[in-house]
Amino acid sequence: MWICSPEFLKNKPFSTFHRQLEQHFSAPPHPDHLKNFHWLVRKTFWFTGRECALEISADDYFKCFLNGRRILQGPAQAYPGSYPFLRFDLRPFLRPGKNVLALHVYYHGCLNSRAWQSGDFRQGAWFRAVDSCGNTLWESDRDSRAARCRAWQQTETIGYDTQFVEKIRGDLISPDWNTVDFDDSLWEPAVENPFDDHTLVPQQTRPVFVRLQQPAKLKWRDGVPFGAMGGQ
Repeated sequence: MWICSPEFLKNKPFSTFHRQLEQHFSAPPHPDHLKNFHWLVRKTFWFTGRECALEISADDYFKCFLNGRRILQGPAQAYPGSYPFLRFDLRPFLRPGKNVLALHVYYHGCLNSRAWQSGDFRQGAWFRAVDSCGNTLWESDRDSRAARCRAWQQTETIGYDTQFVEKIRGDLISPDWNTVDFDDSLWEPAVENPFDDHTLVPQQTRPVFVRLQQPAKLKWRDGVPFGAMGGQ
């Protein structure tokens, strides 16, 4: 089930597909308070031993953490009629007992053709864990906990409205929000969006993922570190 912030259910999604200089295209007004929208989601689950893969997508973008470790981000930008989801092997990151999947979902909110496919009021995320036969074990639903995070505070846009200049308030976000032991009881249940119109398709390109790698060589010059990461 696609989940979203309840603030976006009040606005009807619309098609942004048009020729760049088309004079008859007109987008509805977009409230400023819904732009540069940072949304945090947590899904707590118990390891069953059957989990094999995570299928996941978000609009506009997500960073995914499992038990506090960042493992994945995406998807590639696209129109909702053919919107990519990512598939990722969960098994190396799971542990016996209680686990938590955490997402930082970002909705840009400006209508431009240079970077983001955004500004259409389609916001939120979808994910599910599947076994080796493709059966759903758990998924995004109202049992997920969610909260808007106001640590990233917009000031202005730059680059033809492709980026927001932000002031980041570290005191407005807990550093352990994506870990198992974080108390999310004050967060609200995520809202299921029955009107979502994304048609999800497998992403054709490899996803962006994050790993730790120590430098093969490290030298300091005038107090500045220079690292060589090796051949990979």
